Amino acid sequence: MSKKLNAIIIRRCLLLLLIFLPRIVMSQLHADFSATTTSGCAPAIINFIDSSTGDPTSWRWDFGNGSAGSTIKNPITTYDKPGIYTVKLVIRNGRGVDSLVKSAYIIVNALPIPDFAASARTGCFPLKVNFSDRSIAGSGTLTNWEWDFGDGTVSTEQNPAHTYTIAGNFRVILKVTNSNGCVQVLPKSSFITLKNGVRSDFEYTSVAGCQTPAPITFINKASGTGALTYQWDFGDGRTSNDRNPVNYYQKAGVYTVKLITTNSSGCSDTLIKPNAINIGIVKADFTKPDVACPGSAFQLTNTSNPSSFTGSFWDFGDGTSSAQPNPLKSYPAPGTYAVKLVTDFGSCKDSIVKPMTILPKPGAGSSKASLLQTTSSIYSRWNQRVPVP
Repeated sequence: MSKKLNAIIIRRCLLLLLIFLPRIVMSQLHADFSATTTSGCAPAIINFIDSSTGDPTSWRWDFGNGSAGSTIKNPITTYDKPGIYTVKLVIRNGRGVDSLVKSAYIIVNALPIPDFAASARTGCFPLKVNFSDRSIAGSGTLTNWEWDFGDGTVSTEQNPAHTYTIAGNFRVILKVTNSNGCVQVLPKSSFITLKNGVRSDFEYTSVAGCQTPAPITFINKASGTGALTYQWDFGDGRTSNDRNPVNYYQKAGVYTVKLITTNSSGCSDTLIKPNAINIGIVKADFTKPDVACPGSAFQLTNTSNPSSFTGSFWDFGDGTSSAQPNPLKSYPAPGTYAVKLVTDFGSCKDSIVKPMTILPKPGAGSSKASLLQTTSSIYSRWNQRVPVP
């Protein structure tokens, strides 16, 4: 009887065990967590996410950064200093406790430390300044530089050069990035200070014909602070201190012109225009097809010498014109038109006229005689036929 009772008890215990064991296993605490990111730049804000099982009712976090930790389920903490941090989570409920330690889990990279120097911080404008990057990567290596020179210009070079052309107090900003994506910005207010300066500039008139003596008028466009004085060198042995001088070039040739502008504070600027003046060594010329048909466009190409001419003006002899260097042209009516090109070489001009023949369209009753009769007339720019002997 006792044996039979024992067997019944054992079977009932096994049945109860089978019923409650899964619940016991499922309710066993198991600590686990993750983070939205495990690396960043100082100060790094990290959001931790509890993924523990077993229905914990309390949490205790140690972030490894010297803070007081946290007792909430999904905390946020800030890592102010660069380093590698170990994170620990302890969970509890009424049935037990569990913990998890993740070593070297959070990596915080150091920010770069921007710094720079300049070859000059004050002087006369235009002032060329060579900037020297003295930044420290902090972590990784430096990969990007962004400069703002304070006058509306920027650069992405590591050690740029920049020329300041106006007076002012200029705030220079350097933004650097390292290979870990960490960014830092350094502004330096009134880093470049320019109160005085000058800027040389000039233009000159052109004359028709390019014959000597050739009078060239120079138009001074220099600017600056204080009272300005000028020193001209026309390249032919003559000089001037006038603001807008006129120089008579006596011989044919190519001349380089120099202007030095100086102000009352001693600031000066020099502008040199090499081979600016070309006297008597210019020739206007152009190419065209021998003949064309009415309504068919053809190319006119300016082949003037030297090829460094500054302007072109075309008179097509039919009342139309163009300022393009190499225009396309078509004539609606047959005839011979006087095409004139005026080429501006900067200091002087030259011109050339060539006839352009437009053949009549072939048609019934046309003959060689009528063709010759049509092409033996020249049309002026007012589209009037000019008899040809």
